[in-house]
Amino acid sequence: MKVSGKGYVYALLSGALFGIIPILVLNISQDGSISNSFCIMVRSFIAGIVLLPVACSRMRNRPLSKEKIRDIAFSGLAMASTSILLFTSYQHIPSGIGVTLHYTYPMVVLILSTLLFHVHIGIKTVIAMLISLIGIVMLCDASTLEGNVLLGVSLALSSSLTFAIYLLWNERRKLAMLDSIVFVSLMSLFDTGDMFIYNLVSNQLDIKFSANVALILLLVGFVGIGAILTQILAIKYVGSVRTSILGTLEPIVCTIGSALVLHDAISFRTILGGALVLGAVILVTLNKKQ
Repeated sequence: MKVSGKGYVYALLSGALFGIIPILVLNISQDGSISNSFCIMVRSFIAGIVLLPVACSRMRNRPLSKEKIRDIAFSGLAMASTSILLFTSYQHIPSGIGVTLHYTYPMVVLILSTLLFHVHIGIKTVIAMLISLIGIVMLCDASTLEGNVLLGVSLALSSSLTFAIYLLWNERRKLAMLDSIVFVSLMSLFDTGDMFIYNLVSNQLDIKFSANVALILLLVGFVGIGAILTQILAIKYVGSVRTSILGTLEPIVCTIGSALVLHDAISFRTILGGALVLGAVILVTLNKKQ
């Protein structure tokens, strides 16, 4: 398989895996026994600890500079900010709506890349972005929104900005060129530290453990490892813009999964929006020019 082909596969797989995580988290947090942010902290902690022995072994052969460690620390902060904003939005709007609003980040990546770095964006990529955005708007059925809608929508949209910064930072600082195990392990540990501070300050460390909670937390951790690893490899091979577009499989997976597992309503409008997002993914996949 060509390098670009591998990148497309990794990006699609990453989007699907990220779409599974909110379903797993909300499945155990809705009864109040554990908070969303605590679940995400555990996800990062598991990823960091599981990969740490391999990361340490590889860093002995190729030590990281202090500058790179600082760069990874910033990536961890951006990821923690994204998780906090997105999963807090689920307290005010349905998860399917929140994650689809979060997926305006491909447009943010495109705008920032063009304005800050003067990146040339092909016409097919622009068309795909617009189709994807229309699909996301279709997926976001306002008739299902209740509660503090404005706050939920604002939090979800803010998470798109922090995640766009995360993707562009990784690409511009060439973090995707580092050993993927080393990067994911260290970034996850920095992410865990940031999440711990947030949970401590917001008093979200009180939890009610059970066998079911422990099992799902472990599953969330290992799914998170796969999601982040494939995302980093996708950025390495096809860049942050294409990775962000192909990652729009996440809201589709999350919306369908929420309907099946969490019994969220799914309408024809939602199905049509998903079809448009898939069309955008196919258009980018067919665009082989780098």
